Amino acid sequence: MLERVRTSWVLLVVSLPPAVFAVLACERDAGVLTAGAAYNTQAAAIRSEPRAAPTTRGDDPHTGAAFDRFPGSAFSVEQIVRVLAGSTFTELRPVGTTSVVLRANLDAPFRAALKLASQDLPMAPATEAAAYRLARCLGLTTVPPVVLRRLPYRSVEHAIDPRHIDRWGELAPRVTVDSGSQLEAAAIFWIEGLRDLPIAGREDRQPVLQVLLQGSVVSADQQLMAAQLSDLSVFDLLLGNGDRWSGSNVQGDVSGQWLYIRDHDHAFATHLRPEVEARLITQIGQVERFSRGLIARVHALTALDFEREWTRDPLLAARSGWLRERVLPGVLARRAKLLDHVKALALRHGEDAVLAFP
Repeated sequence: MLERVRTSWVLLVVSLPPAVFAVLACERDAGVLTAGAAYNTQAAAIRSEPRAAPTTRGDDPHTGAAFDRFPGSAFSVEQIVRVLAGSTFTELRPVGTTSVVLRANLDAPFRAALKLASQDLPMAPATEAAAYRLARCLGLTTVPPVVLRRLPYRSVEHAIDPRHIDRWGELAPRVTVDSGSQLEAAAIFWIEGLRDLPIAGREDRQPVLQVLLQGSVVSADQQLMAAQLSDLSVFDLLLGNGDRWSGSNVQGDVSGQWLYIRDHDHAFATHLRPEVEARLITQIGQVERFSRGLIARVHALTALDFEREWTRDPLLAARSGWLRERVLPGVLARRAKLLDHVKALALRHGEDAVLAFP
């Protein structure tokens, strides 16, 4: 599974039903993914905008049309990444709770969150950057862009908004600073106007989860959020992220149209605690309808694709040993569990019923 194989029959190595092999193989060669089962106009439009063709075809997701604009914003992903990689951060304001996070102004018409490496979460910046790069491979463009940065501690301290000096004084002892007086930070695109979504609550989430079960009737006003919740469940399983439903990690825009996938400082644990793994398996077991496009990308993902994507971030590339030895094995093992689940459902209910979203 770790080497590149010819795209025309790469899908044969994964145990999905024959019908899925045929559909995914020819669609992947054509560079498009069909809509699958009938889907409402709004859902089809919103999904066709952000998704990209699989990066295994050699496309450059930074310039691909489907990755042009970050969903719900006026800014291109390429512009955002470029600014996050080179901008000076000013007027820093602490906003985090469990993590050390600073909101920052930039040399641009948008802002950033700086998530700093800390004593309790030393890998938080790296896991945020790695999660973003995996999302790029899978075409999940509602994960905000992230660039790993190294910053002089003194410059960060001097850039703190004077109105928040006292709060910084409480956080500063937690920050990890290296022998060169530098700190590591994930520079993350700041999404303006975030709102908690109703599905953040356990009881409010149940009607949407019900839509993801076979045999349930899908109303027009539930389809879009159900599809995004399905994507979120897939991504969290691949990340090994059991922290989604704590705090304010399930948020969207004012309209409630977008579910933004953010906050991944607990992802990619070397060894998942049994209770976390059980929770993730339970969550994916509640999902019986998936995006055809997303499952195709999960199916086609190789280690080489992921590695080529993470090398786009120079500081993340410097952690290639961690990524190859700790991150990739877990992602691929959890990917196998996901595809086994999808296969079993397809055999029981039929491919079109299971791959119900574009």
